[in-house]
Amino acid sequence: MNRLFYFILFSTILISNLCANSVDKKFDKYNKLEFKSKTKVLVKTAPIKANNPNYRSLPKIAAQSEFRDCANCEFDYTEYGSACCDSAWEDFLVTCAELEANYGWDCSGCDCPGDGASDSCGDGNCTGNEDYYSCPEDCNAPGECDAGFVSDCVDEDCCPEGWIGDGFEDCEDQAYGCDLTCYSNDGGDCGAACPDGEVECWDGSCATSDEDCPLTCEEEGGTICWDGSCAIDEDCPDAGCSESGGFETWIADGYCDSSNNNAACNWDGGDCCGSTCTNNTYDCSSTSTGPCVNECLDPNANDDCCVDNSCPFTCEGQELITCWDGSCAENETECPEANCSDTPCSFYLSTLTCPQIEELYGHDCSICEEEGACPITCEDEGLITCSTGQCSSSEDECNTCDNPDEAVEGINNSDGYDQYYTFNITQAGFLTLSSAGAGIDTKFMIYNICEDVNLEYPYGDYVAYNDDWGSSEYGTCPDCTYTYESYIYVGLPEGNYVIVSSDQFNSSHAPFSWTLSFSLGVEGCTIPEADNYNPEANIDDGSCEFADGTFFITCDGGSFQNEVSWDLITINDPGLDDIIVLSGGAPFNGVTTLEPGDYYLSAVDSWGDGWNGNTWTIVDNESNEILSYTIEEGSEGVSEIFTVEGGGCGGNGDVNDDEIVNILDVLTIVNAINDGDTSNVLECGDANGDGIINILDIVAIINWILE
Repeated sequence: MNRLFYFILFSTILISNLCANSVDKKFDKYNKLEFKSKTKVLVKTAPIKANNPNYRSLPKIAAQSEFRDCANCEFDYTEYGSACCDSAWEDFLVTCAELEANYGWDCSGCDCPGDGASDSCGDGNCTGNEDYYSCPEDCNAPGECDAGFVSDCVDEDCCPEGWIGDGFEDCEDQAYGCDLTCYSNDGGDCGAACPDGEVECWDGSCATSDEDCPLTCEEEGGTICWDGSCAIDEDCPDAGCSESGGFETWIADGYCDSSNNNAACNWDGGDCCGSTCTNNTYDCSSTSTGPCVNECLDPNANDDCCVDNSCPFTCEGQELITCWDGSCAENETECPEANCSDTPCSFYLSTLTCPQIEELYGHDCSICEEEGACPITCEDEGLITCSTGQCSSSEDECNTCDNPDEAVEGINNSDGYDQYYTFNITQAGFLTLSSAGAGIDTKFMIYNICEDVNLEYPYGDYVAYNDDWGSSEYGTCPDCTYTYESYIYVGLPEGNYVIVSSDQFNSSHAPFSWTLSFSLGVEGCTIPEADNYNPEANIDDGSCEFADGTFFITCDGGSFQNEVSWDLITINDPGLDDIIVLSGGAPFNGVTTLEPGDYYLSAVDSWGDGWNGNTWTIVDNESNEILSYTIEEGSEGVSEIFTVEGGGCGGNGDVNDDEIVNILDVLTIVNAINDGDTSNVLECGDANGDGIINILDIVAIINWILE
């Protein structure tokens, strides 16, 4: 007996050690990947000044926007008519798509607001599908073109006048979208403009011979001026910066432009001399574009400080002061006089009062107040200011979550402030919210009750939320044309819901319209792995039921999800390789069934900097969290072991469920056989697993008892 006892004990210890060593080896193999460093850097640089013979210029017009934001564009096209692709839309209503297709421009990095602009008749812009017949308020009559444009020779298009004779072939094939052959064969760009037997003269006219051509300016004793005119017995007109071949928008930007390094351009605003250059869009200390590596031609400036690298490159370093517009002056009286339109307050005066602007954005609106440009307040009109910023005659009329407007199917209106609506669903179905066509940055949230509402990030316990329809988790907008319009399509059970239109990104409080639609649905369990899955249901009502051994696995919550991968592994018997039962990445949301046993997670980050906030979680069918794991840093990791317990008794003989197998269980089985109904003892009494209760099971259980 003692020998048998020690033999069993020794065997148990030996097997345990072998199992432990096997597990240790399995763990070790997940700690040998090399760590790879990664640097995540965001770099923003000033736009590169574009220069390419294949770029086409925009038409020259008198007025261009003074507030153009080209910070995101990679290239500066000032030389070709506008600072960048985004400003080309503001100045000319030419989209990025048109610029790249017809002008050869590169709009990399630009916001391209015009490419998603909506057709809004009456806004002064003839865009999209608008024409004279559908919107005469915005579009010219056929054949009429704005200043700087000429009519296309074969259709109703308007083309830049500067395209005539610019070296690009605007011929009958309309390679650039225009046929200008009726203008001296595109100024000669489409071949000879004269018929056979005639010659083309210097001025583009035709004659039977060179002798019959008009005299040139020089032949008449005149001088060809900078503007192409001919001065005979008189002086040429004075040339400004642009007439001298310069670009006024490049003056005083910290970049020495050779085309501006002349008196007409005020010596490029000081950019080309060390004693006068001040840092602006570009850095004066640049070794390629700064003054110290370019020629200083201004007779009143010098490069002396470049010798010992002591140039200050600031107004103060030149013993001057910095004016409100960034220019330098000897004192404040010599600074340009600032008007309200020169201040940031002017951007918001159409929708906000000066006190509101100062409170919301911190701008000083004193100049606007002195000019009398500030709008009056709600109180000035005998009204009150609601918490949302709207004016109202009384608190009772203010729109709040507890005093919402009633949303209707069809078109709803927003005043452009935070606005609350209520909508009652009497039967489960699908709710759609859309601001398609608004043309402004909108934002919608849906809540169950007011207590769930929070307009600050992370926005409370919302049912659905969307800011920009392109990134919506709730469907794709079929008719949105502007990037920042909102769209939500979500299945909801019956109930009363709160809808919030937030003004977070509509700082100008521009009013807009939005639509609501609703369609009926079928409630039920929509998860295929559930025992009561209803294939007809399209709205999950939370009724799903799952068998023992069903688990819910998610992996989400962070960034750089393409780097995440993992394997769920079950530990095998000693001497056998462990088995991968499930693999995935991030995001992941799934349901699986696991057999009883021990499991662990093997996690990998392909870049080697951890999972960046992503977390892997497994939960059982009773919502109990079994394991939560992430890689904090490095390229790999292994979780702790977790155990999935077996469900039921699995033929262990304990048919009376008293946690003891003895003669009482045998008698229960015998009685069931005698009664002719063994269904109640089949699960625990089927000792040999053949699916039948008989004498063989009784013998097996008795042997267990005797052992």
